Amino acid sequence: MARNIAIDEIRKRKREKWKSLLLLNNDQRTNMSPEELYFLSEEHKILITTIYSLKSNYQDILIMRGIKELTVGETAKVLGWTEEKVRSTHYRAKQALYEKLGGDHNE
Repeated sequence: MARNIAIDEIRKRKREKWKSLLLLNNDQRTNMSPEELYFLSEEHKILITTIYSLKSNYQDILIMRGIKELTVGETAKVLGWTEEKVRSTHYRAKQALYEKLGGDHNE
């Protein structure tokens, strides 16, 4: 049980890092050092470039589900897909993103 809790926490931190990379507002950026801003902007650039190098369906899903935080139902309605297709495409998009970023997709 402790192992699963630790894995969940690691996943949560990764999601939060990605969201923070994409959603930082100007107030948060003014409190950061120039060095932090430089590395943040580099990570942001890499992440955005990698997302846009994926298939358009994957891009849409990653942005809607991962960044805009739409529900499966909302995403399905916007795209005109079934909820199951949204779930499976989101999973595949995350796997493709992890692979392009050089990470282990099972993390």
